[in-house]
Amino acid sequence: MKKVIALLIVIVMAAALVACNGGSEPASPGASTAPGASTAPGASTAPGASAAPGASAAPGASAAPVPAGGNPSDAANILGFFADGVDPHSRETLDIVYSYMLPLPMMLAVGSAIRELQSVFNFNMIEYNANNDLDAFIQNVQLYADQGVHGFVTIIEPTATHRVMEIFDATGLPYVSLLNVVRDDQGHNLVPVVGMDDISIGNDLTSWFFDNYKSYWGDVNVDTMGLIPVTFSLNIGLNARAEGCIQEWNRRLPGNNNIFAADGVTGGLNEETAYDIVSAQMAAHPEIEHWLITAPLEAYALGSVRATEHLGKEDSTLVCSFGSDALVAYWDSGYNGNWAACVPIAPYMYAIPMVTAVIAMHNGSVDRDALWSQFRASGDVNTMFRVPYEVATQSTHKEFMARYSLEAWRDEIVNALSK
Repeated sequence: MKKVIALLIVIVMAAALVACNGGSEPASPGASTAPGASTAPGASTAPGASAAPGASAAPGASAAPVPAGGNPSDAANILGFFADGVDPHSRETLDIVYSYMLPLPMMLAVGSAIRELQSVFNFNMIEYNANNDLDAFIQNVQLYADQGVHGFVTIIEPTATHRVMEIFDATGLPYVSLLNVVRDDQGHNLVPVVGMDDISIGNDLTSWFFDNYKSYWGDVNVDTMGLIPVTFSLNIGLNARAEGCIQEWNRRLPGNNNIFAADGVTGGLNEETAYDIVSAQMAAHPEIEHWLITAPLEAYALGSVRATEHLGKEDSTLVCSFGSDALVAYWDSGYNGNWAACVPIAPYMYAIPMVTAVIAMHNGSVDRDALWSQFRASGDVNTMFRVPYEVATQSTHKEFMARYSLEAWRDEIVNALSK
């Protein structure tokens, strides 16, 4: 087990270093500045194979072209794909910037998916990793705009959401955020976003635990079970996943107050931070005999697993996480340890709606206010397009990833674009 973890740590670090080689200066439009890599899913078996569904759905029917004067949102299928009746290769090739702050595995996987879509939708992807430098990130948004790019797909930094939103708005170019929202004082979303409902993710991860823990431990005393929701309280989305876990724990075990949050703000979004804060919580509560640890991203899951090993509690702990790149590699290597379930990320579920939305807004077939309007939550100014998800295990994740692969959607895309 420890050898497998060590190997995967090397893999994840190598991917991060590759992405970090992207410079802090913008490249010429049309050139990709940093490679990304997605991990192919594997298959094996593990106890507790049931999946807790979120908004999962089978691929929808091909989107029909929008009549003149119609709402292009009506042409969005389950992935938010726009078919506006225009052959992408009949117009100019667009330059779209994919910009993000940190080279986390999910960001790299989504970048790889966007790159694969270039020939499908006739655009050039320009990839920019800011290496966690917010000022450089903001500066380069304007520099790219001055170079004449046509739009942005981005991850808005959660610690400076309004500042980043204002910079993108000032360019006058279309943009879509990945995962992170920008909210007003009433909590209403202000920017186009492709993501998931974070509270529901937390609910479903914890539901999976309660539906399956007996497959691992048998009948145990629930009064001595405890929850460690790992969080990063400065990030609205990551914190909401922890809140959702706590909600479901309280619903399933009313009166059990064995909830010991571990907040990563004491360190950062990395494995070592999770190792430190989870180890501290587990060591401080020897009365807890069995633990559920929920991690809002894979780096925190990696650190949590290490903590359980160090304390000799691997067999009495289950770790559930958001994200699947590292975990899929574990499973492919034969791992069957206590990191047992995750919400897997199928990169094309994000790449397709983000790219086609930017193209549609640039072409004038939809404006920001109308984008995905039929899916908009009450009170929101702009829409969060919520992608399908489910909780998956070693025995179910492969089917999920295949269902939302580019191959699964290629015929639909081709058919819609040919109309």
